[in-house]
Amino acid sequence: MPGVASLLRDRPQRVHWLSAIVVACWLVGASIGFAQDEESSLPPEKPLKSRDQLLIPESLDESKSSLVIDPDAEISVDEFLNEPVVDVIIEGRETIAEHAIQHYVKVKTGRSVTPREVQEDVTALRRTHWFSSVRPIYRRTAKGLVLVYEVRERPIIRSVTFLGNKKVKTAELEAHTGLRVNQPFDVNLNREAVARIRSLYLEKGHRNADVQMTKGGDPNDREVVITITEGPKTRVHWRNFEGNTFVSDAVLRTKLASKAAFLWKFGGIYDPQIVENDVITLTQYYNNLGFFDVKVTQRVVIDDDKQGASLTFTIDEGQRYQIRNVELIGHDVLSKEQLHRRPKLKAGDPFNYNYMQKDVAVMKD
Repeated sequence: MPGVASLLRDRPQRVHWLSAIVVACWLVGASIGFAQDEESSLPPEKPLKSRDQLLIPESLDESKSSLVIDPDAEISVDEFLNEPVVDVIIEGRETIAEHAIQHYVKVKTGRSVTPREVQEDVTALRRTHWFSSVRPIYRRTAKGLVLVYEVRERPIIRSVTFLGNKKVKTAELEAHTGLRVNQPFDVNLNREAVARIRSLYLEKGHRNADVQMTKGGDPNDREVVITITEGPKTRVHWRNFEGNTFVSDAVLRTKLASKAAFLWKFGGIYDPQIVENDVITLTQYYNNLGFFDVKVTQRVVIDDDKQGASLTFTIDEGQRYQIRNVELIGHDVLSKEQLHRRPKLKAGDPFNYNYMQKDVAVMKD
């Protein structure tokens, strides 16, 4: 039969394909077995140290610098936490004495150290403001584990000198400026100190004081020298008035905060700001008397020796306003006559602020 003959002709070809598949499977299985045998014959690998094993988390250090292990020493965190520290050393210092730095280090040798103890040391060192950075490092040595604090110094003031100050003590200048030996050196802070000294002398009446920084203005300086020329105090010798007719000079002088020096030697310190306030005070005083258009100006003349000042207040009083009428609004219970009995201010009277206040006080009672 044709169908049987065709089947017999194709049979050898199918046998060949089946044989190829069996051989391929055997080769794959053999290669897998060989690989497994080879892998099992190798020594087991040591587990790799993770980053967490090498560095203390940055969250423990407010300076953002992590506790670092010397890269040449292959030790884990667990190992050095349980191992005593044989020494604690400082590296990177330039001008600050070793013993001064060690004073702030609380970690003790001969025992194991916790990350918290190291962090407390780092914080204490940074709070001295001596260093721009503090980094703790563990280092493996022949003697054992060493804790190293690697520091970077800020510039430090080596000396502070005030020259020419006679009226103000040096201790007061130091307290007022904050400039002290072993404090951070900063040109801007030095300039600010000069401005503070000028203000201090102004407060004490030395308006002619000259304050200059002769050393400490260069970033490479480490000494601060401030030279002061105090000059004389300027005192008020005269207080004069011009243009006033309604109020006498004697009464106006009682309104001034600028006082005349007694015998030209005691008290009466001249202060321009107080003089400006006196102008406001005189203007308000005239306003309260009904002189709403008053204009007050001041003029100051300083003597050639800068020890005396003459104050002159020029007053343009203007018109004094009178009361046209007095009205009470909102009184529902009491009559106007009951509220406004024997008033100090009446229609036709010149305005007087003090009288008006007295009338208001009577109505409140």
